[in-house]
Amino acid sequence: MLRARELGLRPGAIVRITQRTLFGGTVLDVSGSRLALDRVTANNIVVEPVTGVPMPRSGQ
Repeated sequence: MLRARELGLRPGAIVRITQRTLFGGTVLDVSGSRLALDRVTANNIVVEPVTGVPMPRSGQ
């Protein structure tokens, strides 16, 4: 998880799920960067929905 923190995935970060893979992995948008997580790692992350926070569109 240290590498994930280095890439911006830390407590309080706002992320968007951009893709779910066939074998349970997940691709996230973290501050405009794509971060791919395997199923085991993704299952260890706790998230809560946030409303009223604008998310950047992909490709911007």
